[in-house]
Amino acid sequence: YLYGVERVGRLTAQRFIGGRDWYREGAEHLVREQIGLTGSWRGTGLYEADERIATALALLFLSKGRLPVAVAKLKHTGDDWNRHRHDVHNLTRYVESRWRLDLTWQVVDLDKATVDDLVQSPVLYYCGRTDPLPRSAAATEALVKKLRGYLDRGGFLFAEAYCDGVGFDHGFRELMKRVFPEKEYRLRLLPAEHPIWRMEERIDPRLTKPLWGIDFGCRTSVVYCPPDASGGLPQSLSCLWELARPGRGIQYSPAVQAKINAGLSLGINVLAYATNRQLQSKEVAFDRRPEPSGPSGGGRRGRLRIANLRHPGGCHAAPRAVANLLDAAAAELGIRTSSEVDEIAITDEALFDYHLVFMHGRNAFRLTPAERQQLKTFIQRGGLVLANSICASPMFTQSFRREMELIFPDHPLELIPPDDPLLTPTYGGFDLSTVTRRDPQSGDEGPLEDVLRRVPPELEGIKLNGRYGVIFSRYDLSCALEKHDSPECQGYVRQDAARIGLNVVLYALQQ
Repeated sequence: YLYGVERVGRLTAQRFIGGRDWYREGAEHLVREQIGLTGSWRGTGLYEADERIATALALLFLSKGRLPVAVAKLKHTGDDWNRHRHDVHNLTRYVESRWRLDLTWQVVDLDKATVDDLVQSPVLYYCGRTDPLPRSAAATEALVKKLRGYLDRGGFLFAEAYCDGVGFDHGFRELMKRVFPEKEYRLRLLPAEHPIWRMEERIDPRLTKPLWGIDFGCRTSVVYCPPDASGGLPQSLSCLWELARPGRGIQYSPAVQAKINAGLSLGINVLAYATNRQLQSKEVAFDRRPEPSGPSGGGRRGRLRIANLRHPGGCHAAPRAVANLLDAAAAELGIRTSSEVDEIAITDEALFDYHLVFMHGRNAFRLTPAERQQLKTFIQRGGLVLANSICASPMFTQSFRREMELIFPDHPLELIPPDDPLLTPTYGGFDLSTVTRRDPQSGDEGPLEDVLRRVPPELEGIKLNGRYGVIFSRYDLSCALEKHDSPECQGYVRQDAARIGLNVVLYALQQ
């Protein structure tokens, strides 16, 4: 029965059948029913009572159903979302052939799915012709919160107004203004130097389509393909992917085939940029913890709080970094944390209410004399500053080094040795003798890639009276904490960035 469910779910690309998450619930059932001594299964009936048959069917369900999800197509507003029924299927098959991976895709009902459901998919494809905004204010507000929650947790939205989708275009632009009320997050035309144009395959400029995007967090998290501004009816990406269906035995003219190839290239480029070619099988995706509801909470008394320092060097570039570090402290260390992250000015007297403050950015900056004095006093009184350059920004690194030299001219930033207790389990944390760092590799030819290196962590510190008052990483921590795998971002991978942050948290609490 379960293998039959897997066949239906896989072949129809349905994440839910009858409102039930068939793979999650089926896998949980099989784990419960597995025979402990042999690891096999035994079913009921004439054939499945034979352990060999039952075990084979169980393994087929678990193995075929666990394939990594490359993209989910959002179901919304009637049948408008599915005018081209094989578009995402054909794109996924194309990506499989290029990446040499077995992948799958799925359909997710946007009205019924929760944020936790959505985050199981690294990319959401949101397409249509008509206005996507719901008619009721309550439904619109629910949609806005759902999409913002997904993007806050590292998701990627790929939207397209296909055919003559003027209605979708107007509605989607309005929707994005509501999802991102902050003025700095607006749809902007992607420039020619954006990595999305060469992430996987180069495209003839005469055949490409303009893309708009919203830079949120450490990368472009929303990519939008609008309808043709001239009022014509060119083939949309969805249409081109539909025509790319293999096995039809149809021969297109060279001009049409070139357009189809360009559409597939643009599609794989977007997916490569969104996922950095790192896709997780379903059981790993299911293991992502939901937003904490236990040790982490809204109260302040008896809870760990970390402030994010305001400064002119791009302190808003990774807005979820501190919150995610607090979530990790609650989940991994059992520390009671506050779900509220305060962003405070350096000169605010509330600075002295914190043991640990966070400072990050990607732009050049200069502090005022009053800010330098306040930061110096905070550190001298026992406070700790954890700082990092977002995506290894040389401008922020240079500015931060200069400011620390002005604040502590007799105490320079020095490399923290790999055997320092901070980088060991001494304080109840993790062994950080070796971590994984992502180093992007760029070139004029071939796809953009990054190299993962196993290296000792490169952290610098300023010690006062035998303790660190400043800990600085010139390599990125914040984007990794944001769960954004940007191909241009040089820094530590998610797990190790979190472990570095947690070791610093434990160090600060025990000083």
